[in-house]
Amino acid sequence: MSISISGSGGITGATTSYSFDQSVSIGGTLTYEDVTNIDSVGIITAQSGIKVPGGSVAIGLDTTQALLHVKSSVARASIVESTSTDGSYTSFVDPSTSSYDRVQIGSAGNDLVLRTTEVERMRIDSSGNVGIGTDNPEYVFDTRGSINISGSIFRRGADNATFSLVNRAAQPLTFGTNDTERMRIDSSGRVTLKNGGSNNASEFQSAANQFVITNNGACGLTIDATSSTNCSIHFADGASGDESYRGFFVYNNADDSLRIGTAGAERMRIESSGNIFANKTANNRTDNGLLLIAGGSDDCTLIVTNERTSGGNPIEVNRQGSDGNLISFFQAGTLEGAIVVSGSTVSLSGGHLSRWSQLAGGAERTEILRGTVLSNLDEMCEWGEEDNEQLNRMKVSDVEGDANVAGVFMSWDDDDIYPNDFYCAMTGDFVIRIAQGTTVARGDLLMSAGDGTAKPQDDDIVRSKTIAKVTSTTVSQTYSDGSYCVPCVLMAC
Repeated sequence: MSISISGSGGITGATTSYSFDQSVSIGGTLTYEDVTNIDSVGIITAQSGIKVPGGSVAIGLDTTQALLHVKSSVARASIVESTSTDGSYTSFVDPSTSSYDRVQIGSAGNDLVLRTTEVERMRIDSSGNVGIGTDNPEYVFDTRGSINISGSIFRRGADNATFSLVNRAAQPLTFGTNDTERMRIDSSGRVTLKNGGSNNASEFQSAANQFVITNNGACGLTIDATSSTNCSIHFADGASGDESYRGFFVYNNADDSLRIGTAGAERMRIESSGNIFANKTANNRTDNGLLLIAGGSDDCTLIVTNERTSGGNPIEVNRQGSDGNLISFFQAGTLEGAIVVSGSTVSLSGGHLSRWSQLAGGAERTEILRGTVLSNLDEMCEWGEEDNEQLNRMKVSDVEGDANVAGVFMSWDDDDIYPNDFYCAMTGDFVIRIAQGTTVARGDLLMSAGDGTAKPQDDDIVRSKTIAKVTSTTVSQTYSDGSYCVPCVLMAC
């Protein structure tokens, strides 16, 4: 063996032989050609502070814990530098192939990059974003593949547009907020949404073709599509699915009908044709009823039919077994009138006949007191392009004993698109306005007083000028001008 040592204070001698038992510390450069007889030399050049103890390399310390041990008092313990435009990399040997480039760690610009089989697998960019499967991470953690966490996989679809989270074990997949479970998908595929994390809290649960919602274990909603013919929604106690507890909606696939029930019994049905049955399950009529409503014992029945296709009556109201109201009319919860049947007679109770009208020329609204006497004009009402061949305009009566009396003012029509329309009461029960100082008695026939009020006729013969007959002297309203209203039977037409 030959060793050449040079440097200040060094040893020279090209053919001199040396042997070392433990380590060597050289202040200059050591060059050797044969290490056969050297036990501990594994370094070619050595500067002050570099030692080779026991076959390991120590830099900056006397002993080593690994084959290469570097200790430095400055921030940069080591530097890997390359002039390649591809960056600076440290390679690790693949023992099966002795390839130095199978695994690499290095830098590309200001990014830290990890490669395997010479392909980039992971990158930490200069902003701190971590990318796996991408060299341009857009988020703190950005992966373009699937993630497996203890048997659960977060998977990106092949189309790069769909994503899935899958638990491959036979355990539920749970989600929570505020350290409390809020949602669970069990191994059977049932979905449960919870409010509070216990089975007694409000929850939503799905099974095969079925969804169940419960609230504190007391009342639930079940949407069930397990039947081959029915798809149903059940309201039940304790999410038992027993429709007899609350009610149900059922779509029957056999006849395309929608059925609604309570207490386990069907109460309403909508047929595929659009017919609606209430308290009935079938159409027992021949005129294609659109709406059929029956009481518990058919004691009162309303039938709405399609006149255009069957020629039947558009509406039929059938009261079974006794006389009484066919239709009752309420205002703000108070009964105001009714259509009543008694034997073979039908009458309107608490009502009168009225019609629309307008002032002369279609004039705008003005104050007209309720019960004021009106007179007909030889001028027709106008409503845009609507046809009108029978409704004339009116004025406040200004002729005593006016033979053109039309009735009395009822109210302006606030429900119409034409703001200047009003209602004129013509025949039936209503009130009429009497001037201050004028006295009326029950049974008096009334005519126009010529100032919008009515006064008694001179006789008891019904004439063309007769407006009404007084039925009571009870005053229902008194106005600021002293005029007052009393009940009457109108007979203006």
